[in-house]
Amino acid sequence: MTENGWIKIHRSIWDNPWMYKPYVYDIWSYILCHVNYQPAEVIFEGKRITLNPGQGLFKLREMSVLFKIPLTSLHRIINLLKNETQIETQTSPRNTVITVVNWQKYQMNGTQNGTQVEHKRNTSGTQTEHLPIIKELKKNKKNKNIYGTYQNVLLSDEELEKLKSEFPSDYLERIERLSEYIASTGKKYKDFLATIRSWSRNDQKKKPSWNDAQAGYQGALRKLEGLIDE
Repeated sequence: MTENGWIKIHRSIWDNPWMYKPYVYDIWSYILCHVNYQPAEVIFEGKRITLNPGQGLFKLREMSVLFKIPLTSLHRIINLLKNETQIETQTSPRNTVITVVNWQKYQMNGTQNGTQVEHKRNTSGTQTEHLPIIKELKKNKKNKNIYGTYQNVLLSDEELEKLKSEFPSDYLERIERLSEYIASTGKKYKDFLATIRSWSRNDQKKKPSWNDAQAGYQGALRKLEGLIDE
């Protein structure tokens, strides 16, 4: 909802080192300005739902064009905000519902004339389905957290820490790669950490060894020498 109004941003936001990363503050403030401040009905996954204050429907592709950043970079920022418990997400192929964590605590307390209303029916008298509280969906029966753009990679806190230690520079990209693969193929995995590790080993096998590279270089050199001799 983009009607005129204002939001509160606490000065302590700059105590977070990750807020200084490129575009993180821009994306964070954009989300704050575009979530609803009062309940609103939208269509999500073909169903009519009610978004509560602090929730908004976003098209990530449009956001990437708006900020002129790659979609993969935007996904990394969204995942960063999720990992820092600033937002929760629920994704469909066309759009994403973003919920700002603690919206009521920081934005609704004495700032806007609105309260969170639980609607049973809309104005036409038809039943309106409410968006599930996403935070309750973040744990599965095995007490694992849900990660990835398509919300289909399950990792416990311990497994995530192992992933960070083994792949410190690109663990988020590896999660996204698995998430996209599962979404596109429909495949299911019992152990997501083991799958990421297995993919990493396969990637290493595909890389040519130093000896192979040297042999290829020597072979190309001999062919070139033969052409010169001719």
